[in-house]
Amino acid sequence: MRGNPELLGSACCALVGSRKASAYGMRNAKWLAQELAESGFTIVSGLAAGIDSGAHQGALRASGSTIAVLGCGIDRAYPTKNRAMMEEIAQRGTVISEYPLGAGPRPYHFPRRNRIISGLSLGIIVVEAAARSGSLITARLALEQGREVFAVPGPIGSRYATGCHKLIREGATLIEDAEAVAAALLDGWRLNTPTIEGKAPETLAANDLFYTDVDSGAKASPGERVLAAISEPDCLLDSIVQKANLSASEVSSIMLELELAGLVRIDGGRVSRC
Repeated sequence: MRGNPELLGSACCALVGSRKASAYGMRNAKWLAQELAESGFTIVSGLAAGIDSGAHQGALRASGSTIAVLGCGIDRAYPTKNRAMMEEIAQRGTVISEYPLGAGPRPYHFPRRNRIISGLSLGIIVVEAAARSGSLITARLALEQGREVFAVPGPIGSRYATGCHKLIREGATLIEDAEAVAAALLDGWRLNTPTIEGKAPETLAANDLFYTDVDSGAKASPGERVLAAISEPDCLLDSIVQKANLSASEVSSIMLELELAGLVRIDGGRVSRC
């Protein structure tokens, strides 16, 4: 890793898509990434050519946070034309890889690293993808990991849109703006709300769920209510919804944050504290 390790625990959204992106796809990647970064999300992508590059550029343009997951060692830039961008991300965000220093890019590295891109994120947006695209692998991995999958519709007849349209037909959420993504991922939590109790963190973090002081007699936050509801070694999600007196969608959003923060473990519909 190079950069800020705390970003790995922030609220992340991944943007992925075709390496041979159209002007339409690049425009959407930069715009969505910028809007989400300005709302406090950390943008995750793979530093590849095309949509990945547009996603990182959009986040950097918003002076936001971004994470690049490489398919080679962190001392190598691939493609080489993105070296300057990689260095900027290392300074202002985070660059990570599971491959050792000096490891070069290999074709099988990239499908494998996609599970990290989706695993770091609350959800992924497929901005543009052909019928046979590595981005569809990332979408499948995201579903297996219980993440939300979004797709941007493209022009009819464009071969770069066929993959996104396939995902939408199979149940991915069609999106037209960043606000819909934020509302779906965090149920509207802190969308366009810059501060919590006078603080203005650069990114959304899991511990923002627990900003009330229970000992002072203040009303417990939603995150604290959910944790308190996990009173048994293995709790059913339905039981937590009832005990916390929250909606199922609220509990699901909070559970994603707790799981990413390493505070709970979810297995087969049962939840336990870590």
